[in-house]
Amino acid sequence: MKCEISEQLVSKIKKLLALGKSDNINEASLAMEKAQKLCLEHDIDLCSINIDTPAKTQEPIIQESIDQKKRLGTVQKYISWLLNKHFNVKVIYTGNRYFGRQINLIGKKIDIELARYIQSYLSDLLPKLWHEYYHSTPGVRLDEKHSYIYGLYQGICEKLRESKEKVKEEKFELVGAQRGEEVKERLKQNYSLMVISDHDRINQKVEEYYPNLRSNKIYVDFSSHDALQDGKEKGRKISLNRPIGNSSNKYLS
Repeated sequence: MKCEISEQLVSKIKKLLALGKSDNINEASLAMEKAQKLCLEHDIDLCSINIDTPAKTQEPIIQESIDQKKRLGTVQKYISWLLNKHFNVKVIYTGNRYFGRQINLIGKKIDIELARYIQSYLSDLLPKLWHEYYHSTPGVRLDEKHSYIYGLYQGICEKLRESKEKVKEEKFELVGAQRGEEVKERLKQNYSLMVISDHDRINQKVEEYYPNLRSNKIYVDFSSHDALQDGKEKGRKISLNRPIGNSSNKYLS
């Protein structure tokens, strides 16, 4: 069952992502839904797993950087959490407020490409949603911003997690129906091994690029349960493309 990631498909997804930045909310949402569906159907790890033995060749882990201003935006930590948790990349900050900051993405090429889009898209969208909420909701205070943004983050996380699990199960069931339960179970095992392998390879690259890396605890000040819940509800309505793992030009054997 061949499952190639062609240049034509990549081009189509890019066009949909560009359309997804439209100021027309309905048009942007529709474009994002189509892009998400294409990514889920064609860029899932299942398409690149050899059922009997794990793939011997793996797409290399690389690093790309995004230059920022001297200060990172207030929504950046939430975007980084999303990228780390759902988009198969690791986000590392470098630089300082005097010479400028860099957001460094470590992962596979296609995952970085889509993570860059998510970074750009949410950097614009999240502040816009907060301003709309602040100006349209009576009694909301400025200090409720982090509660609302964290709610958006939670809503997006829930939607991405549910989408991933749904597509995985559909793919597993399809293989089971076509090739039997034993093949389906071997596929599940190899899928899990591939996910673990990619995670380990990314962490190894992080250590290679940043041997003296130190992590800082990040605290979020929650001042409003209502703003948190409103943000969560709104976040579940945000449309994002979701790359799920490997995109190499292979097929199920």
